[in-house]
Amino acid sequence: MEKLANKRLIKLAAHLERIKYPIDEHIMDVWIEWPENNFNTWYSVKYNAGIFKEMPTWFDDWQFGEEWQEPELKNFENLGFGVSCMRYFFLTAREFSHLFDTEGHQNIIHYGGEIINDPSNPKLIALNIRELVKNRS
Repeated sequence: MEKLANKRLIKLAAHLERIKYPIDEHIMDVWIEWPENNFNTWYSVKYNAGIFKEMPTWFDDWQFGEEWQEPELKNFENLGFGVSCMRYFFLTAREFSHLFDTEGHQNIIHYGGEIINDPSNPKLIALNIRELVKNRS
């Protein structure tokens, strides 16, 4: 499963690296379950939804959801972007936050990469994806 997830992540990184046009900031807030000290809490992760609007053209398993007005996995009603990413790319809550959080909550010591200090730069996300995959292997 991890091999498939890493392959998908590398494909996502390649798409993000090819984005040439400026990305307007469309910051969305997603709440994800965050395991901490043997119980789950909810943690808010802000991400730039504008960067991911093309997900349904990049991956056949994705669609543009009507309720949340954001990309999500097909065949799952109202899953939303965050949970869809975690399922499709087999990400933990910490990995999701590291890759997509726009407020600088990256754990570069553990996962590598850079702090995302420019939420409209998809190349920073691509760099963090590549570093995460490298550190998973």
